[in-house]
Amino acid sequence: MSQPQIAPMNVQSYQSPSELAAQVASLPPPRQLLLFGDSITQGASSLQSELARRYVRRLDVLNRGFGGYNTNSALTLLPSFFPAVAPSRTVPRVAAMTVHFGANDSCSPGEPQHCDLDTFKTNIRRILNWEGVRLHKTKVLLVTPSPVEEYRLPHDGKGRADRVAMYADAIRDIGKQENVPVVDLWTAMMRTAHWKDDAVDGILPGSSRTVPSMELGRLFYDGLHLNQEGYGIYTEELLRVLEAEVPECRIEGTDEWYPEWIRFHPPAGSRVVKDDS
Repeated sequence: MSQPQIAPMNVQSYQSPSELAAQVASLPPPRQLLLFGDSITQGASSLQSELARRYVRRLDVLNRGFGGYNTNSALTLLPSFFPAVAPSRTVPRVAAMTVHFGANDSCSPGEPQHCDLDTFKTNIRRILNWEGVRLHKTKVLLVTPSPVEEYRLPHDGKGRADRVAMYADAIRDIGKQENVPVVDLWTAMMRTAHWKDDAVDGILPGSSRTVPSMELGRLFYDGLHLNQEGYGIYTEELLRVLEAEVPECRIEGTDEWYPEWIRFHPPAGSRVVKDDS
């Protein structure tokens, strides 16, 4: 969708308020930035607030995070909030969508929320190939699941750090194979714990096979869900990828969806030009 078609204004001439109002009324609804995920997305109030502040009058930011959901259950909800209907005067275009799952899928095998890795990969691809994405020409951004701190999990988390790493690898692989941008939250958070992928012992910070990681642990309030500092890293990484990959998310060079207030209140003595087109 092109930028809003509001006639340009110069310092001498203005459209009449009624003509400008008619133009505004003819605009389609503002485009959307959709945040699709599990509880890490649902609880991202600071992230959503920053996105809404940044893209006010440019994009409507919608949080569609569902605590406890894995990719199996999330797929059943996708058509309800992103129907396979082309954008129109009444259907806003989903310009971009983040897809952030894996925290629940990577639960211990046998747990009700567990989704095996192969099924997880299939589900992520099904989301990428959703008909609504095609109709809206939506730019999808995949987000790797964040790491965990096993010592702080409220239940037995043995092995979860390693499993989450596998699901994060899967997201990176899919991103490369499908040419889809990836927000690598897992790596960004692990770097705070001075992790290097060439570590000799191969033991991840956050694993119960090593000592607790104070650096990683301070990013969570329970070993799984992010606190304000953790969401700060998420926000920084997401904004970096959004601005690089989604034209509608670049502040410079893009217009606000609705005109500035001065367009409706021309300065005294300004010439109002009637649009006869």
